[in-house]
Amino acid sequence: MYVSKRDVLADSFFIPYASMTAKELTQNDTFYQYLYSDNRKIERTLFLKMNMQITVNSMRASLEADWKLLSPEHKAALIESSFKKRDADQNMLKTIQNPDNPSHCSCGQSAPEIFKADPSCCSRGTVMSFTWLKNGDMELRIGTSILYSI
Repeated sequence: MYVSKRDVLADSFFIPYASMTAKELTQNDTFYQYLYSDNRKIERTLFLKMNMQITVNSMRASLEADWKLLSPEHKAALIESSFKKRDADQNMLKTIQNPDNPSHCSCGQSAPEIFKADPSCCSRGTVMSFTWLKNGDMELRIGTSILYSI
């Protein structure tokens, strides 16, 4: 979870946590409840980088079962966003053709037939970012492309 330095400095909630170590913060439920709340004082991004090829269904199941700090509403929004039909952009088309992606994984995105894309998987190295904006919207990005905004 990433929060901008500017947002942290502008929010007095973070003052008591400034002197804590990373280990102390990971054990502090109040700190994480604040980060995962519907708070609109801070913009926060959940950043995932796949260290291996993974199926889209495995990702959805992990969101549902393992991410205990996310509220049911957050989980539902993330999972729902992954079911949206979308066309692959130029960056994803390059990823599909990359020799390091022999399965032609397109991470749920559609590509023209000639690419032989497999939307049921995400390739190793895929970066997904889920950002909760201060205005209440949420963005899903794969790489640098915004795929979904609610």
